[in-house]
Amino acid sequence: MLVPAKRYGFTLIEVIISLAIAGTMLVALFGIFFQVRSTMQDQALYSNDGEDGAILLQTLSRDISSALYEKWNHNKFFFSVRKNILQGKRADSLNFTTGSFYYHISVQHARCYNVTYFGKPDPENDSVTLYRKEDVFADYENTTRGVSIPVLHNVEVFQIELSDDAKTWQEAWDNKRLPRYVRITLIWIEGNKDAEFTKERKFVMQVSPGIYFR
Repeated sequence: MLVPAKRYGFTLIEVIISLAIAGTMLVALFGIFFQVRSTMQDQALYSNDGEDGAILLQTLSRDISSALYEKWNHNKFFFSVRKNILQGKRADSLNFTTGSFYYHISVQHARCYNVTYFGKPDPENDSVTLYRKEDVFADYENTTRGVSIPVLHNVEVFQIELSDDAKTWQEAWDNKRLPRYVRITLIWIEGNKDAEFTKERKFVMQVSPGIYFR
């Protein structure tokens, strides 16, 4: 009598069903993986933007506090503010001479240089990026020389106001002297505008320019 041989392995239908189940699970796992990675990237960008904003405010305060001016030399010592609108957003420009000083028992070192803060439109993201330009040669007539570095993205407002009494504020300065007070309003979006984690940050800072040579 013939005895049917035992079959080992899976039938074609069983293999197809197993592959379908495995494929569904892989699709779900990959979806979770990419979602988690996107969330982590958004959080990192959110955090970096916050740090960039804090660093920018510290740098602005330091630069303006060390502003230099000498009324007999307008080309080398100057302080100028212009009101600008970019992409429908307030993005003023600030151009001035500032200085750094190093004191030691045996060494005293000082230098002056030109610093400019200005905005550039980013048409792809409908936003404005704020730049800081530094030039070791302070020259009011030369506005293109120097190194420009982006310091903050997604800027909504970069407004500069100036005053002598902290009561009446002007939106432009004519480079004839240093203002007593400079008020800066900075609003930016932390994180990518299309990302899940976004937040509008606003800071208002008042600084007094420091050094005036008569």
